[in-house]
Amino acid sequence: MDKVELRTDVEQAIFDAFFCLKLRANEVFNPTFLQAQIQTRGIGEAQFHDALSSLEKRGMIAPVKKRPSIANLTRQKFVRLTDVGFDNLCR
Repeated sequence: MDKVELRTDVEQAIFDAFFCLKLRANEVFNPTFLQAQIQTRGIGEAQFHDALSSLEKRGMIAPVKKRPSIANLTRQKFVRLTDVGFDNLCR
């Protein structure tokens, strides 16, 4: 059985992937590609999307194209790392 990751652990895994990809502030990335980068850690799709949603709510990432409802980032093809997210990444 895979261990259940806490949202903060999944968020850290996402930030680790940002660091490895050398993302900069306002740089655009594909969430699907990012998920492929961290799936080897046993992080499930629901956990990944929950963490992305949390990061979006806290202003660390943002969808490239605004839609009336952006609660589900799984439908977004591209997302960008915000200045706030980049500042958090550099800590």
